[in-house]
Amino acid sequence: MPQENHHHGQRLRAGIIGCGAIGSLLDEDDLTLALSHAGACAATPGVELTAICDTSEERLQRCGDVRQVQQQYVSFQEMLGSEKLDLVSICTPVSQRLEIIEAAVNAQVKVIICEKPLASSTSEGQAIAELINGSQTELVLNFQRRWDAGIQEAAQLVRSGEIGDIHRGFAIYEKGLAHNGSHLIDLMNLLLGPPSGLRAIPDSTMQPADQATPTFDAEFRYDNNDRTALVYVSSLDHSRYSIFELQLLGTLGRIVLSNGGQDVTVYKVVEDSTYAGYKALSPARQLHTTFGEHLKLVMQTAADIANGTTEPSPCGLKEGLENLALVDRLLKSHASQDPASMEHGP
Repeated sequence: MPQENHHHGQRLRAGIIGCGAIGSLLDEDDLTLALSHAGACAATPGVELTAICDTSEERLQRCGDVRQVQQQYVSFQEMLGSEKLDLVSICTPVSQRLEIIEAAVNAQVKVIICEKPLASSTSEGQAIAELINGSQTELVLNFQRRWDAGIQEAAQLVRSGEIGDIHRGFAIYEKGLAHNGSHLIDLMNLLLGPPSGLRAIPDSTMQPADQATPTFDAEFRYDNNDRTALVYVSSLDHSRYSIFELQLLGTLGRIVLSNGGQDVTVYKVVEDSTYAGYKALSPARQLHTTFGEHLKLVMQTAADIANGTTEPSPCGLKEGLENLALVDRLLKSHASQDPASMEHGP
């Protein structure tokens, strides 16, 4: 819901709960960057970081010294009760998400900026949605690729049919289905829409089954009129290296997102230069991505909403709930360990 406009020149008061990597640490050694929520506050005109919170007094003091923030709290309840904040970034583990959001809503925070995932389960996500929808508080969610102009261009390219009808896709992720896997699911949702079916692939777990966020292979099915596209997702052990890739093959070309999605290459079908009569795929263009810049757009969007804009956020409750539902379905499929079981439905 739009908020009343602030008087001209009045700065929005921002607070951060969780001063770890994404909260502040990522760019504390180079304040010209905006890789954290604190850095994004500093880079956004009209926004002032006025209060910070962390259960670690050491992290809290370092962040306060680097960011020159005097109002420091080890309790988010105390911070939200003591400070009149317009914007609040939630950068804590997901287990605390619901109670922090409830406290922020009760404190009449104008906009909550939430790290992904939205919640630890679909039911918890729905409880958060009820809180937000019954209040004057808005929520924006940081699935970072949603905020990237190059990724948005890739989605438009797929939807426009520039690479034809998608028939196959291949993806790689690591570090947990509910962690980096949730980023991949969100990216596939953006590019392809909701799957008509999905399943975990048994015996592909890369981590012990008792882990909170297991890492495993999966298959997604997309039915579009008379055509079916299958996307095969492979998982890797993140202790070796980080990798996040997706390629989609269409009837007229393919699109490849590599280097974590920082590199997006569009390929077109051409005559094979070596073998006459055959077709090949050739790089046609590179899409410009803005990785490392997205949190500035997240913070600017939050500031605009707090100041009364009616522009919708690229990522919020809706996207967060859709993601949780798909993660839950995959975990259910994984728990069944039935190779023939594909979870169908929207």
